[in-house]
Amino acid sequence: MGISLGSGAGTSGILDVSASQNVVSGLSSSLAGATAIGIGVNSSARTAKVFRNKVYDIQITGASGTVKGISAGA
Repeated sequence: MGISLGSGAGTSGILDVSASQNVVSGLSSSLAGATAIGIGVNSSARTAKVFRNKVYDIQITGASGTVKGISAGA
């Protein structure tokens, strides 16, 4: 995963996250069944603002893998 947002709850149990103007590229995996994610937003985030990012050149060379540019609520 290139950028992971919302991996833990804030002190009040509420988490607001953002990612802007980032470049995520060149991610790869050769493991069978792997998942490559450019920007991931965890389900613990109350609000997420993801804008003006560039996500590209993500690849899986193993069998039956998954590529996600942006994954929300996972």
